[in-house]
Amino acid sequence: PTGAGLASSASGFAALALAATAAHELELGFKELSLLARRGSGSACRSIYGGFVEWLKGKREDGLDSYAVPLFPDNELKLGMLVLILQETPKAISSREAMKKCVQSSPLYAGWVDSVEIDLKTIRTAIKSEDFSWIGTIMEHNCLKMHAVMLAAQPPILYWKPETLTLIEEVYTLRQEGIECYFTIDAGANLAILAQEEHLSFLLHHFESKAEVQRVILCRPGKGVILCNT
Repeated sequence: PTGAGLASSASGFAALALAATAAHELELGFKELSLLARRGSGSACRSIYGGFVEWLKGKREDGLDSYAVPLFPDNELKLGMLVLILQETPKAISSREAMKKCVQSSPLYAGWVDSVEIDLKTIRTAIKSEDFSWIGTIMEHNCLKMHAVMLAAQPPILYWKPETLTLIEEVYTLRQEGIECYFTIDAGANLAILAQEEHLSFLLHHFESKAEVQRVILCRPGKGVILCNT
């Protein structure tokens, strides 16, 4: 679904960067494609690559030092994500507009920005250590901080639906029962559940049975953008 808080702009502009340059017979490297994709959507610069990826914020005004780089390509963590679709329709407030309102009015915005470097440093270490529990904990906390920033904006921005909260509680319950999984939620009502390969099949059937969930999309790490000749 597009505009529903599922990073459609990230995948879309990454695909467009490769397709458009190939149509013009340009053979760009991944770094150049990452820089180009970022012009369409910041997060698209990461979608050029597969696996764990870091977006370098850069310092130059022209943005030429702000692009994505792959992290620990030899990492052996076997992970997947279940995307729980609760709402397919476009959200009322775009991500761009929500971010603008948060910058202008949320008293929590500065604290969120200040915490990013700490989260980034910590999760790098967690990925390098292949510590799934640590990765999931950092991811989940980072997600909740972002939504706290939006709730503190004026007027408040609330993307969650009652079903969103129900499924957050369900993730907590599953962890207590020994099925380790963690949630993240972008600017929308839908959840993505991070889990290890051994639990994906169980979690897929578990969430497909939930009345709150319209459908579940099972995702595994890809290899980055590829050119498909049809």
